Amino acid sequence: MNRRRVAGIGAAVVLAGAGATGLVAWADSAKSSAEDQQSQTAVVIVDKHVSKGADAPTIAASSHEGTVQVRSLQPGALTSESQVGSQVALADLEPGDQLVQARLGANVNELPAGTVEMSIKLDAERAVGGTLTPGSLVDIYLSTDKQNDAAPASTALGFQKIKVTNVQTAATTTDEKGAVKASQFIVTLALTTDQQKLVAAAEFGHIWLVKEPQS
Repeated sequence: MNRRRVAGIGAAVVLAGAGATGLVAWADSAKSSAEDQQSQTAVVIVDKHVSKGADAPTIAASSHEGTVQVRSLQPGALTSESQVGSQVALADLEPGDQLVQARLGANVNELPAGTVEMSIKLDAERAVGGTLTPGSLVDIYLSTDKQNDAAPASTALGFQKIKVTNVQTAATTTDEKGAVKASQFIVTLALTTDQQKLVAAAEFGHIWLVKEPQS
């Protein structure tokens, strides 16, 4: 066997080996690409700055549904814009952020359907010590003073799960150390027509609010 023939056979072997290596590499690349595609998941991505308090239409106009690898999906990330619903932004949203549920919440200033707002002035102890905030739910107890033997004093639960829409300080006092604290509050409530008989209790009786626990 001459040298040229040996060299030719060697070159063929090398080329065959290189071809096999290239084929394996291509197959691995194709497999990796397919796996990457399969590991993708939908996610809502913020396109431009959204300010805290923005409503659902604003959030929708400032974001889009994209995809990321599953391992890059943040906990609580929304996978569809429909999941925003009627929620508002509880914090500023920045471009490139994945939209996560923790940054969204109910609009506490929105009045429940069929209600109007009514305000009552209450001493601090009757307004849960001033711990109420917009969005709080309260039970309302109504008390009446004794009128006569036929109409004794009474206290009863009047309404449940009434939404608080606003709380303002109406009066303050100064303690012996000079510290100023609220002593009266104006509490605004969302009431239906039949619940507006609360006016009578405000005029001729007493009102106590009980804060409902957060659900």
